[in-house]
Amino acid sequence: MNDATPPPANPDDLQLVALTFDNAPVLAQLFEERDVWRNFGYECAPSSFALRLRLRQGDVTGLLFYRSSTQRYVGFALAFGVPGPQASLEFAIAVPDPAERRRNIGKIVGMKAVSWFFGNELCAKLWAWGDAKNTAMVALVKSCGWEIVGYEQGGRQMVDGPADAVEVRMTREGWLAWCATQRTG
Repeated sequence: MNDATPPPANPDDLQLVALTFDNAPVLAQLFEERDVWRNFGYECAPSSFALRLRLRQGDVTGLLFYRSSTQRYVGFALAFGVPGPQASLEFAIAVPDPAERRRNIGKIVGMKAVSWFFGNELCAKLWAWGDAKNTAMVALVKSCGWEIVGYEQGGRQMVDGPADAVEVRMTREGWLAWCATQRTG
């Protein structure tokens, strides 16, 4: 293994920390990376104050990812919408540090977060959007049991042809099926 490729992430080293009003400044710091706030549709990094307002409104729920070996936060997962056992929430994760992403933690933290949302009955369905040209991301969501709902180009659903976005969905039932395959396979 060379210096450019860090060792794979240890799942036991990554802890989930529920997002609260008090730890919103940590989330704001993770949002400072330009690619992160742009991917979430912001025109600039949201302030701690703005994030606290969203948390207080109750239409965003989330987790921070904490790496205990380095004692630092490495990413987050957010779900947009009002949580509840029958809710359908928009889901997104971010790992701002490229070195962390090279450790292939997307699947680990993503599915830990999905398990947290479904396990705590915060929703019945999660859905997300991604870059259709990001073949690694598309392969990752498929390997985790997410269903591809459709592709879009410029905000319009595509039947065939080039696409710039892919919509994916995970239901509680799909998550339970994925969990079963993890125990047996």
